Amino acid sequence: MAKIAFTCRDSAVPLAGGRTAADVNTGSTTIRIEVTDTRTERVPVLAPPPRRMPKPTVVRSSCFPNYRRAEELTERNLNKNKAAIEAWIKGPSPASDGDVKSFYDKVPSGETSGRSVSKQQVDPNDPLSGYKQGGLNAKAYDVSGVDTRIRYDSNRNPPFTVMTSMPSKT
Repeated sequence: MAKIAFTCRDSAVPLAGGRTAADVNTGSTTIRIEVTDTRTERVPVLAPPPRRMPKPTVVRSSCFPNYRRAEELTERNLNKNKAAIEAWIKGPSPASDGDVKSFYDKVPSGETSGRSVSKQQVDPNDPLSGYKQGGLNAKAYDVSGVDTRIRYDSNRNPPFTVMTSMPSKT
């Protein structure tokens, strides 16, 4: 039987018995390939893919002034969007377990929901109005919207969980 020479990006590793191994990264899976003299000695073995965390993309950061206000505005948002939430749950294409949807509300005129810092400049004349340029010195500004994100869960009554709620621009 002929010997097989195998290299992959110069990462071939000699093994005992004339075998060669190479780790091949296919993008999502790393495969350890061992080439042998006979077909019965070894077969390719899949290695677990490397754990890659997605790079976070932060657009803005915001907070309610206190827990009571957060609870009050989240409940108000859910009540104002009751019909839209029910329509989302029932569908024409109903929500599936794990689906997430955002619902928005605006607080009454003259009130604020909290404060926010944006990544990009809010005021073109003030470089500190966004944290991309202002960094830790970026200025927070009042906002009057509420963004509440809920996740569908058929095992609950009502069939959703509030994932997060935050002050927003609109």
